[in-house]
This record gives sequence, C-alpha cells and structure tokens, in this order.
Amino acid sequence: NVSGIDNYTLLHIATEFGHLDMVKYLIESGASITSLDSMQRKPIHIAVQKGHLHILQYFIEYVGMSLTERRYSNRTFLHDASQADQLKIAKYLIAKGIDCNEPDDNETRPIHLAWMFGSEEMLKILLENGAFYNCVNYYNYSPLCFVRNETMKPHLLLLKDLFHSVKINDISSENHLIERGDCVNEKEFVHASALTYTARKGY
Repeated sequence: NVSGIDNYTLLHIATEFGHLDMVKYLIESGASITSLDSMQRKPIHIAVQKGHLHILQYFIEYVGMSLTERRYSNRTFLHDASQADQLKIAKYLIAKGIDCNEPDDNETRPIHLAWMFGSEEMLKILLENGAFYNCVNYYNYSPLCFVRNETMKPHLLLLKDLFHSVKINDISSENHLIERGDCVNEKEFVHASALTYTARKGY
C-alpha cells in the first residue's frame, strides 16, 4: 500500500497497465482497493478510464465493489467512461443498470462529456439508452455547448428538428428526419421520446 508518484500504489499501476493477474495477487496480499491517487481515483476508476473491462468486472463481480462508487464532484463511472470514450465500459455499466442521466454536483451528465470528449459511437450508446439530448447543467449549458467535433453537431440538430416536427404534427418532416437517421427513442430532458409525444397527441 506504499504510494509513489501521484500517490499511485502498486495496485493503481497494475490496474492502469491491465495486468489482471497482478491485480489479483496484490489484492490477495492485502493491497487496499480504496487507496486514492492525487486525482482522488481508486484503482477501479483507473480501470474504467483505461478501458480495462476485465479488471472492472473483477472489481465488481469478485471483489464486491459497488457500481455506485462516486469520485470528485459526485461523478459516476459512466461520467469517466464517457469522457474517456471507453465504449465497452459504457455498455457494461449500462447493462448493469447505471443511469445514463445521473448528474454530478454540477448537474453535468455523461452525455455532456460524450459531446465534449467522446465519439459519435459513445453518443449513440448513451442516446439509445435514454440519455437526454437537451439536458442542461448547473451553468445552463446543453450538450451542444460542449461539442468539439463539428461532425457531431448535425445529429443533435436533427434531434431538435425531429422533436419540433413531432410537436407540431409535421408528418412529412418527421418521416424525412427519420429516414435521415434520427432515432425515435431518444429523449428530451422531460423524459419524453418522439414516440411519447405521438402517443400523447394521438398522431
């Protein structure tokens, strides 16, 4: 449990490099699974950020750590996975029941970080699993405010157009947008999908 540079323990190091056998050995030898590095990360957070699914599964399914672990600002594992663009980790967490819309202390949700740091594939994973495309954080920033990759903006703008078309019952526009690739299951901040609006209004 002796820590070195950045308060890394041997368990942090073994986790970062994906060495499951060493992780098991260290834990069996008494290494602390709750030691924090200089960024307030436990080894399990390192596994998430580095995309080592096999080690994350070991921590959760064999060591018994909780999927509800929080980091600074009350960030969830899915926040970290979204920021690091770790697709397999995100899918695993969602399959285990992690809420895509769980906010941190600043009301920032995983989708904000996916727009800012992630890929179109990460964005698709979150949206298809109920992430709100137009949620705002404490500073009233929506995901669109965080977009760094200009190629990702058109998808969000398509969603805005789709919801607008559904609300005013513009069927021709709805069909056109869906044909262009909009997902009718994606949700607004009020927990409603485009299909929800059509059901409510009887379209």
